[in-house]
Amino acid sequence: MQLGYRGSVNRWECDENDHLNVRFYVEKHWQTLLGGLRRLGILDDDAHVVARSALEVQHLRFLAESRLSAPLSGYCAVVGQSANQLTVFTQLRHALSQEVLCNCVHRLAGLSGEVTDKIPADAAGRGIADIDLSYAALALHELEGYGFQTIGAGVISPDECDAQGCLLVHHYMSRLSDSMPHLWGAAEIEEGNTTE
Repeated sequence: MQLGYRGSVNRWECDENDHLNVRFYVEKHWQTLLGGLRRLGILDDDAHVVARSALEVQHLRFLAESRLSAPLSGYCAVVGQSANQLTVFTQLRHALSQEVLCNCVHRLAGLSGEVTDKIPADAAGRGIADIDLSYAALALHELEGYGFQTIGAGVISPDECDAQGCLLVHHYMSRLSDSMPHLWGAAEIEEGNTTE
């Protein structure tokens, strides 16, 4: 696998337990992806623009906590190629112990590259095998008719966007992460387990 990122866990990237927050896992995977694709010769200087527009799916699997000041290394490999989609695997490791911390599989449309590796067993998906994504194309008012609830809302500010005005990838995760207490609260109310 190709080295695409080296850095560390900063104080401002941590949650209340001094663990790397999920939004910054995504940000470091994104840096790994862009750095790796550049080193592999798949993307050039406009890598962030091309990859952002090509990104269709990201599947994350967290394996261990990244604590404050931990040195991190990010590795990248092309693990699949079809007629219209490139599958790229990125992995974050503790740079000293080489412990695998988090894996991510990215599916990018319209890119091509030579397959260099296979997806490791600890990166495979867990959970629901067949997910109906047809809901993704529905408008908010249509989703509510299927029982969906709004767990997060807000306004995207310019500092969350890239130079082209598009939301930075890790801020998608930050919005989901910030909304999770509303999801947990709705689940507790539905089950009758409300706490004050």
